[in-house]
Amino acid sequence: MTKNRFEKYRDVDTSLSDWALPAADGVHRRTLVQGAAWTIPVIAVTTATPAAAASNSPTLTFTKASYTGVGCRFIKGAQVKRTTDGSTADAGKSVTITLRDGYTFTDGTTTYTATTDSNGLITLPDIKVPRDGGKSSFGAVSGDLSTSAPVTGAKSEAAFSVRHDQSPVEYADVPNGSKPVGGRYYLTSDGKLYFGNTLKASNVTTAVGQYNRWSTEVPHSFWTTAELVGLPR
Repeated sequence: MTKNRFEKYRDVDTSLSDWALPAADGVHRRTLVQGAAWTIPVIAVTTATPAAAASNSPTLTFTKASYTGVGCRFIKGAQVKRTTDGSTADAGKSVTITLRDGYTFTDGTTTYTATTDSNGLITLPDIKVPRDGGKSSFGAVSGDLSTSAPVTGAKSEAAFSVRHDQSPVEYADVPNGSKPVGGRYYLTSDGKLYFGNTLKASNVTTAVGQYNRWSTEVPHSFWTTAELVGLPR
């Protein structure tokens, strides 16, 4: 009796229907078919994500990323802003500003506290840069929030005169390193005597200036040179 050509395969019971393992002398054709059926297509799923999520948290920031100044001059108009969510002004909140490293407010203090206005802002008093400048940072605290901004000050290269009731006056023509001797007079290391930006004498060894607030004339100054003793008018 002629055997069917498929009889050389033996069926094996399996929990996967229509599966058969190959006999020793061949490979079952349905094994290849079922093997192909195991290939499952992969479907890529793309989920749209917002580019930037809006913040719902309160914020506290200086309105400028950094500040610069020159020794003995002032940084004016610095501001701090508080918001409820990154954009909405948070009015009526107390904010404390702290300075350090020689930077002071106009009254000589290093802390200032104020309440935010309707725009969520506080404007700081003028900040005086130390004579030699230097790097530091301004700090701000409001409740649980805090922030800071770096500041860099250049060393002063000019002479200044300051009265208690006036803003500083700069004398750019007075050489750097000159010694103030009173009444807006400055004595250089090489013996030049300046009154403000005006050179008054040379070859000066000593000098003393005195300001007279009740006089309509210029402040008085006595100086000594190698040649004479004089009193300017």
